[in-house]
Amino acid sequence: MLFCTLAQIAALVPTGGGTDANVTALGNSQSSAYPITKLITIFDTVAADTGGRLPAWVQNLTFQALNRGVNTLSIYPHTGETIEDAGADNAVPIVPGGSAWFIADTPGLWRAA
Repeated sequence: MLFCTLAQIAALVPTGGGTDANVTALGNSQSSAYPITKLITIFDTVAADTGGRLPAWVQNLTFQALNRGVNTLSIYPHTGETIEDAGADNAVPIVPGGSAWFIADTPGLWRAA
């Protein structure tokens, strides 16, 4: 089941989706975090206080992030957006060995599952 149109995916994910494997988490802030560009991103190397950043919100767009590193992974929303009730521009954690789905719900709000 698609949660968005193929045009929306193509606009936000120029590679057409897929999996980004063997990723190293970057930065310690929203602006320096690794930019998530694939529908599934597998973070294999996660140093302390590093993370990834979701793309700009589009209704029903869905991404999955997996943490295969040894430290907690921080996932940030796009600038000015929110994940659940974390507050605008704040990260949510994914523990080592964990994963989460991020679903674009209402404008500027991502749901995590």
